[in-house]
Amino acid sequence: MPLLAPTVSPAVLSLISEALYEDRLITVEYYNAEHKTQTATVMPLGLAQQGVRLYLVCRFDGFDNERTLAIHRIKKVVVSTFNFNRPQ
Repeated sequence: MPLLAPTVSPAVLSLISEALYEDRLITVEYYNAEHKTQTATVMPLGLAQQGVRLYLVCRFDGFDNERTLAIHRIKKVVVSTFNFNRPQ
């Protein structure tokens, strides 16, 4: 049985795309594998696809390493008015 693609909110993907294009910080509300909801401010750096899943490559506020968030686990996105400089 092939893997089915998870449902991604079009509004969430649209806001992430806007923030990526304009280099703006975003605040995301997402849940992890244990369904624990968290809110974080992140610097969106790109999108990556692995099979049928889509991931946001980002840097969490206060950290200097890149991480990935599964886009289908993001419940809400707020695009900030603040821009950021992309890491080297």
